[in-house]
Amino acid sequence: MKLIHSNPLCRDIAIWYDEFLTPGENFNEAIRAALEKSELFALAVTPNLINEINYILTTEYPMACEMGKKILPAEMEATDRDKLGELYADLPELIANGDTAALAARLSVLLKAVAVQENDADPQHNFFIGLAYLGGIDVEVDHERAVTLIGGSAEQGYIPALKKLVAMYNNGEGVKRDYHKAVAWQEKLVEQRRENYEATPNEDNARWLLSDWWDLGDAYRALGQLSPAQKAYEEMSRSNEAFAKQYADKRFVRYQSASYERLGDIAEARGKLNEAEEWYRKGLAIRESLAEETNTVESRRDLSLSFERLGVIAQARSKQNEAEEWYRKGLAICESLAEETNTIKSRRDLSLSYERLGYIAEDQGKLNEAEEWYRKGLAIAEALAEETNTVESRSDLSVSYGKLGEITQARGKLSEAEEWYRKSLAIAEALAEETNMIQFRRDLSVSYNKLGEITRARGKLREAEEWHRKGLAIIESLAEETNTVQSRRDLSVSYGFLGDIAKARGKLSEAEEWYRKSLAIAEALAMETHTVESRSDLSFSYIRLGDIAQALGKLSKAEEWYRKGLAIRESLAEETNTVQSRRDLSVSYGFLGDIAKALGNLSEAEEWYRKCLDIAESLAEKTDTVQSRRDLSVSYGKLGTISIAQGKLSEAEEWCRKDLALAESLAEETHTVQSHRDLSVSYNKLGYIAEARGKLSEAEEWYRKGLAIAEALAEETNTIQSRRDLSVSCVKLGNIAEDQGKLSEAEEWYRKSLAIAESLAEETNTVKSYDDLAVFYYNMGVFLRDRSYLEKALDIFTLLAEQFPDTPSFQEHADIVKRAIQQFFPDDQ
Repeated sequence: MKLIHSNPLCRDIAIWYDEFLTPGENFNEAIRAALEKSELFALAVTPNLINEINYILTTEYPMACEMGKKILPAEMEATDRDKLGELYADLPELIANGDTAALAARLSVLLKAVAVQENDADPQHNFFIGLAYLGGIDVEVDHERAVTLIGGSAEQGYIPALKKLVAMYNNGEGVKRDYHKAVAWQEKLVEQRRENYEATPNEDNARWLLSDWWDLGDAYRALGQLSPAQKAYEEMSRSNEAFAKQYADKRFVRYQSASYERLGDIAEARGKLNEAEEWYRKGLAIRESLAEETNTVESRRDLSLSFERLGVIAQARSKQNEAEEWYRKGLAICESLAEETNTIKSRRDLSLSYERLGYIAEDQGKLNEAEEWYRKGLAIAEALAEETNTVESRSDLSVSYGKLGEITQARGKLSEAEEWYRKSLAIAEALAEETNMIQFRRDLSVSYNKLGEITRARGKLREAEEWHRKGLAIIESLAEETNTVQSRRDLSVSYGFLGDIAKARGKLSEAEEWYRKSLAIAEALAMETHTVESRSDLSFSYIRLGDIAQALGKLSKAEEWYRKGLAIRESLAEETNTVQSRRDLSVSYGFLGDIAKALGNLSEAEEWYRKCLDIAESLAEKTDTVQSRRDLSVSYGKLGTISIAQGKLSEAEEWCRKDLALAESLAEETHTVQSHRDLSVSYNKLGYIAEARGKLSEAEEWYRKGLAIAEALAEETNTIQSRRDLSVSCVKLGNIAEDQGKLSEAEEWYRKSLAIAESLAEETNTVKSYDDLAVFYYNMGVFLRDRSYLEKALDIFTLLAEQFPDTPSFQEHADIVKRAIQQFFPDDQ
C-alpha cells in the first residue's frame, strides 16, 4: 500500500484489503463485493502464494480473472516464477522486487482512467484525503502525508483544516504534541475568520470569529503568555462591541460581559487587583441587566459567576467578610437554579459554591465551618460521580477529597488526611491513565506531592521522597512536552520539594542542588512573565538557599540570599499590598533578624524583629486568621529571645507571656502539630526566664509542660524536629535537677538527651545536629567531670569553627570547652 501511495498519481486511491473483514460476515460475498467496486487487483507476490493451497489461489485470483479486473502482480519477496506461472494462469508480467520505477510505470498505465488529478487544488478534497491518511481510512496510516495534505488545505484558508490542525497539535494526534504550533494555527484560524467576516459580514461569521478569538486568548493564557492573551481579548472585546450594536442579538451582549471577565482574569494574574476589579464590575453591570431583563437560567448563572470573581478579588485582598458576601450572593443563585432545574450543571455549580465558602472559612482558621462546607460540596460531587461517571464529575470528586485532606492535615490528623489524599489519588490515577490528558496527569502529580508532604510531616522521609519523585517524573514529562509556564513552574516546585526532603535528611549539598535547579527556572519565569506569582516564587527560592547557607554556618552568604528575597518582597508588598505579600515581607524581616542574632548583633536583630512585629500586629488585627495570630505569636517570641539575650528578663517575660497567650489559644482551637509545638516552645521560654531568676520550682513546672507536649509529638510524628525538641526538654529538666542537687535524676535526663542527639547527628549529619551534640557532650563532661566528653565537644566545635568561620559562636564555644578542660583537669598534659 505504501508503495502504491508513494506514487503522486495514486495519492488519492482507496485500497481495500482483507483486514477490513469482520467476524461473522460471509467472506466470499464481502470479497466479491469489494472486487466489483475495485479497478485493480494488486497481488503481493511471496512464496506463500505457491508453497501451499491458499484462499488467493482457489478463490480470489480466479474471481478477479472472472470479473475481468486489471491485475498487478508485484514481487515482495523472491518467489519461484515458473511455479507461480503454473499455478496462476494468465498472470501478467511480474514487477521485480524493489523495482519502484517499473511499479510506477505500470500504475500509470493501469490507473490512468481513475487516478485523475483535477482535484489537487481543491482544499476540501485535500483535507478529506489527509483525514483518510491520518486515520487509515481505505489507505495505510501515513501521518506525514496527512499533515502535508491537511496543512496545504489550511494554508488555502479552509476552516475545517485549520481547526483540525489546532486539535492535532493540542492532542498529539498524528503529530508530536506542540502547543506553540497549535497556537500558531489558531492565529491563522482567527485571521481567516476575520477575512471571512469582512467578505461576508453576517451574524454567523461574527459569532464564529468571536468564538475562535476567545479560544486564541485562552491558548495564550495556558502558555503563560499574558500580553498576547490580553491583546486578543481586547481586540475581541472591541469587535464584540461593534457586533452588539450591529446585530440585535443578546448573545453579543453576553459575550461582552465574558470578555470583560477574561480581561479581569489577566489583570488578576498580574497582581493588578484594582484593574481586575474594574473589569469584573463592568461584566457584573451587564450581567445584572441581562438577568433582570431576561431572567433566563443562563443569565442568572452568568451573574453568579460575576459574584464569584469579585469574591476572589476580595479574598486576595484578605477582605474576608466582603468575599463571603459575594460568595453568598453566588450561592443564593446556585441554590435557586439547582432547586429549579436539578440539572447536572446546576448541581455542580452549587457544589463549587460550597467549596468557595469553605475556602473563606479555611482562610479565617474556622476549620470546623470549612469542613461543613466541603462536606456539602462532597455530597453533591459523590452523587454526580455515581450518577454520571463522567471525567468532569470524577475530577470534581477528587478535588473534594483533596480539600478534606487539607482540612484534616491542618488539624494535625495526618493519618486521616492521608486517607483523603489516597482517595483523591485513586481517581487521579484512573483519569490520567484513561484520558492521558495534560490536566489529569498534572492532577496526578499534585496528588503524589500531597502524599509526599503528609509522609514527610510524619517523619517518613524515604517514603516522602518516593512520592515526590513520582510527581517529578510526571512534571518533567509535561514540561518537556508542553514547555508552558505552568509546567515549568510545576517543575520548579517539584525540585523544591525534593530539596526540602534532602534538607530534612541533613543532606545539605544535595538540597542545595535541588534548590538551585528550582532557582534557575524561577529566575527565567520571573524575567519572562514578571507576574506576581513568578516573582514571589523567586523570592522563595532565594529564601530556601538562605536557609541552606545558614544551616551550613555560612551566615554572610545566608544574609545575601535573604536580602535578595527581601528586595522582591518589599517590591511586591508595595505593588499589591495583599495580605500574603505583607506576610512574606514580615517573614523576611524575621530571617534577617535571625542572622543578626546569630552574628551577635542583638540591637540590629531587635530592629528586624520589631519590623516583623509591626506587620504581624497589623495583619492579625485586620484578618484575625489562625496564620496571622500565629505569626504574631512568633514575633512576640522572637523579641522575647532578644530580651533574654540582653539580660532584660522582665521585658522578656512580657513578650513571652504574650506569645504564650496566643499559643495556648491556637493549640486549643486548632489542635494541629504545629500549634502544639509552638505551645511547647512557649513553655520552655518561660521556664528559661524563671530559671535565670533562680525560681527553680517554677522553671521545672514550665519545662515539664513543654516536655509533655514534646513526648506526645515525638511519639505521634517521629520527625527529626520532634525528637530534637524532646532532647532539648530533657536537657532543661536535667539542668533544673542538677541545680536542685538531684544529681542522679539530672544524669538520667542528660543521658536521655544525649542518646537522642547522637542518633540525630548520625542520621542527619547536619551542622545543627552536631552543634547540638557538642553542647550535650559539654554538659555531660562538666556534669560528670569526664574529660572524654569534653574532648568530644571540643573536637566538634573546633571542626565547625574551621569549616564555618562566619559563625563566631562555634569558636566561642570551643574556647569555653578549653577553659572547662583547663579548670577541671589542670594537672593533665
